[in-house]
Formats: sequence, structure tokens, C-alpha cells
Amino acid sequence: MLDLTHRASPFHPLNDQRVSSPSHSKQNSLQSFATRFSAAVSSAPEQKAASNHSGVGSGSGPGRSNPVLVRAQRMLASVGSRNSSGNGGEVSAPVSIRSASTGSKDARDEVSDLAGQVTTSGAPSIVRLTAPIANQWGYSGEAAFNPYFTTPSNPMREGLVTGFSQWFEQNHITGLGGGDISSNYSTTQEGAQEALRLAQQYEPNATLGSSRFGSSGGPWLATKDTYEIVMPNGNRVNAGLLLGSYYNQGQGVTPMSDRMLQLGLKSA
Repeated sequence: MLDLTHRASPFHPLNDQRVSSPSHSKQNSLQSFATRFSAAVSSAPEQKAASNHSGVGSGSGPGRSNPVLVRAQRMLASVGSRNSSGNGGEVSAPVSIRSASTGSKDARDEVSDLAGQVTTSGAPSIVRLTAPIANQWGYSGEAAFNPYFTTPSNPMREGLVTGFSQWFEQNHITGLGGGDISSNYSTTQEGAQEALRLAQQYEPNATLGSSRFGSSGGPWLATKDTYEIVMPNGNRVNAGLLLGSYYNQGQGVTPMSDRMLQLGLKSA
């Protein structure tokens, strides 16, 4: 059974250092500090949180303010106000500080324009890219050829893989009490074909099979077959669990997706 849990490490914000003095020399010192601070923030990549094992985290999201940048903006406004009121010093030109509310984006990370495509059923339309998506790790494994490959500047998030839930279907169990098999175990034909495509990247001789819960006898019987990836040695891997692990339940694909798939097929 494949599994992957994503955790993101927390930010460690810069220390809060406040400087204030009415003197001319300290005003210039503060202005110089604020200017250097602004230039550093504008030129450096924005802060990113890193995952402890998938390498994917999240930066400052839309609509969230960065208290460090807010303080810097207030310092600059304060310095300009005092200078213009005749307290000494020259009035500096406005200094631009990039707002963290625009979101994190590392220039080394690309995003595929093929993401978001769906089939007629509404399920993801996955077209293997002709070249790996450029990324800050320089990773070029199979996951980097997937339109939903994610990085810290484009972090995993709920719903990133458009139509992911359409790869799964309900499977009812009849008999005493009845019930439903978890949809995580029950893929559609389209979902099963995607699971087979992924498996064949590492085991070309893998095939697609199916079985029906309760078909060997007993008081319960599923109304539909469950798709499975059949390995050359005859062992089987549930197609739904394989898809859920690789796509992180629809939150995106990472280098760890490749690693978990390889380990899962190797142990089957």
C-alpha cells in the first residue's frame, strides 16, 4: 500500500529590530539601513517553506501580509516625512518594496501550460511533456515530465490536479448490511489506464487486471470490479492506491512520487 504524507516546515521570520532617534546622523543611518533592506528584499528570492521529505512547501500566499515588509515600509515613510518637514537630510526618491501578497515564485521554477486540461468525462488529461519542467532542484526524473509537477514556489495544494476525483467511482457491496468500498480503491477505466502508464515507466511488462470483492464466495459481493496493476510475478497493486500516492490525493506530483512508486512496485 503506497502512502505519502506531506508536511511543510514553518517559517522562521527575521528578527524585529526597531531603530528610532531624532538626531540628524541617526536619521541618515536609518534611511541608509531601510534603503539597503529594501534593495535586498527586492533582489533576493522570496522566502519558501520546504517539505521534510517531498521537497515541496509553500510561500506567502495571496492576501497575506509580511510583517517584516510592512515594518520596512513604515520606516521608509517615517524617514521621508521627517526629512520633508525640515528636520535635516535630503529627501530620497521613493524606494519600491515588493509585496509578499503577490505570492512566492522562484525564477528557476516553471509551470506547465498543459495543467488543467481534462477529458470529456472531466478526468485529468495527462500528456507526458517532451522535456522535464525546469525547477530549482534540477530534478529530471519522470515526475518532472508530468504537467502537475510541483515545487516550493508552486506548492502542493488541494485541487491542484484538475478533475482528480473523476478518476474514481463508487463501488457498492451487497449482502448482509451492505456498504461501499472506499472510492480510493475503486478507479474508473480512465484512472486505471493512468495508473498503468505510471507503472510501466518502471515495469514495462506490467499489465492491467481486475477482481471483484466477494466473487470467491461469502455473504458480500461488490457491484463492480476493482482495477489492479498486475506485475510480471503475478502480484497485484491496487490502481486507486497507486494513483492516490503518486498524485498526493490530487495535490500535485513531486520527486517523492517517483520514489514511492518505485518502492511500491519493487515490493509487490
